[in-house]
Amino acid sequence: MSDKNDKNNLDNKDAKILNEHYDGIVEHDHPLPNWWVAIFVITVIYGVLYYGYYEIFDGPSTDQELAGELAVIKTLDVDSSGGGDAFANLDELIKDTKNIEVGKKIYAEKCFMCHGDKGQGLIGPNMTDNFWIHGDKPKDILHVIQKGVPEKGMVPWEAVLSPEEQIATVAFIKSLKGTNPAGAKASEGTEYKD
Repeated sequence: MSDKNDKNNLDNKDAKILNEHYDGIVEHDHPLPNWWVAIFVITVIYGVLYYGYYEIFDGPSTDQELAGELAVIKTLDVDSSGGGDAFANLDELIKDTKNIEVGKKIYAEKCFMCHGDKGQGLIGPNMTDNFWIHGDKPKDILHVIQKGVPEKGMVPWEAVLSPEEQIATVAFIKSLKGTNPAGAKASEGTEYKD
């Protein structure tokens, strides 16, 4: 069997025989595949260019690139306190009964698990009294809905809810103020009087 393999290896025209046949062993020089050589050459060229750009020509560091990207994101971020057409008439929009009804459905789907079915508070704070942790103005409530309160476990809803849904949720939450249901969680935050 070994003689048959030796014969096949000796018949291989692409391979160059490096050493003569010794003890039934023949050493061949098989060239690397062209695709492998091309990838290797491209990798070496890329490495040289990368090193030159960042180390010799003082390209931006990853910290500088991150700072630049964050600056772009900050300019695109809509300021909920007055930016964006959808929130321009927030104080008027939250009084619309249609918005309150839509907000009630959204609240029942996404908010009741933490704030209770009547806004009485469970994990999240009570939203039916005059005490508010982050302010009781519609823009304050909108900001909390949009950005969340990560340190308290509330996720930001800005990417999940459309601007109209955010307004409707604020409208419903504002409608809860003063209802004081039975079994409400103790008051937290600062008291705001109308």
